[in-house]
Amino acid sequence: MLRNIQISIDTWDHQKWSQLTGLKKEEFNKVIEAFYWCNVFNIKTRGRITLTKKNLYDLEILFQKLPFLGVEEIRVVPLLPVGRGNISNTLNEEELNYALSLKMKYEKIYKGNIKIVYGLQKYTGDITFGGAKVAMQVCSDGEVILCDIVEGIDKLAFSYGNVFKKSVKEIWFSKEANKFRYNLEIKECINCNKFSICNGGCRAVAYKYYRNFYKHDPRCLKFSDNKEGDLFIWEKKETLKN
Repeated sequence: MLRNIQISIDTWDHQKWSQLTGLKKEEFNKVIEAFYWCNVFNIKTRGRITLTKKNLYDLEILFQKLPFLGVEEIRVVPLLPVGRGNISNTLNEEELNYALSLKMKYEKIYKGNIKIVYGLQKYTGDITFGGAKVAMQVCSDGEVILCDIVEGIDKLAFSYGNVFKKSVKEIWFSKEANKFRYNLEIKECINCNKFSICNGGCRAVAYKYYRNFYKHDPRCLKFSDNKEGDLFIWEKKETLKN
C-alpha cells in the first residue's frame, strides 16, 4: 500500500519551471493536482526542491506555498553536477548560507507542523548511503541502478540487473548487488567503524569530485581538515565540468 510520495517542485513560477524541467509550462498544473489527489487518498506528501543558482530565490515562496498543498515534509537538496546539471550552477558559500537562514526562519514559522529536511552539503561524520541496501532505482528500460543520480553519470556502470530479464528478488540478492552493497573496492574506508552505515558515502558525489568510482565521499570528516557543519563547496576545476 502506498503511504507516502515525494513530488518535485523546484519553483512556483510556471515559466521558470518549464525552463528547469524541459516540460510545457501548462504541465505545472499537474504537479499541483498531484499534491491534491494525494491528500484526497490520504497519501502523505513530501515536496522536493533541487536548489540551484536559477531557483535559489524561489525558495522562500515555496516555503510559503507548500503548506497549502498539505505537505508533511519539505526536502531541499543542492544540485549535483551530473546529467544536465552543470557545476557552474551549484551554490557558493553565500548562497548556501542564505538557504540555511530560510530553513531556520521557516522552522520557527512551521512550529514543528512541517518538517524541513536539508541536504545542503556540509562536512559531516554522519553520512549515510542506501543504494542497494534499503532502496533500488528502476529505470524506464528496466535497468536497476543505485539511485536516480548515478543515471546521469554512467547508468550501466552502476547497474546490477534488469527487471525484464530477472525478478526483483534475483536482482536484490545477486552478486552484482552485493558488489555495490559492500563497496569493498573502497580500500580507504573498509576499516572504518562507520563503513557499514555510510558504505563509503555517495558514489555520485565521489565520482564527480575525484573522477573515481572507488574513492571515499569528499564530505567525510575523516578525510577533511574542516569541522563538522562547514559548508561543502564544489571546486570549480576544469576536470569537473560536464
